Amino acid sequence: MIELATCKFNDSVLSTASTLYPFKPDQFDAAKRLDRAVEGVVRSSNGSLFRSAPVELHGMLGQEGVIHLRDNIYYRYRIVVNGKAPSLYMVQVVGAKDWVESEEMDAFIESMDVAKNDAKPLAP
Repeated sequence: MIELATCKFNDSVLSTASTLYPFKPDQFDAAKRLDRAVEGVVRSSNGSLFRSAPVELHGMLGQEGVIHLRDNIYYRYRIVVNGKAPSLYMVQVVGAKDWVESEEMDAFIESMDVAKNDAKPLAP
């Protein structure tokens, strides 16, 4: 199951996404899924990774980063992976560098919250 919400604002795009995988927790490697998600974001954006750092939310692994797309356009993301209920959550913004790294976008990225790490898996 995939959920996606996107909002255009000024000259930027803000988005949230979540994916619930049909795997049992013992079949899901959260660290590997996080690495693949980050690699996929960088590859699909055709940009170059500007900076990245590990994050944690309710005990779940995550990463936040910024990708330089072109000229003054940047893509900022935060991805968190839940290994107990195989799922991935993401918030992202694309826009001018000053906006992507503004206090407003800090607040948007920091507002990310998901169910605690004790959610039930989709697969029986």
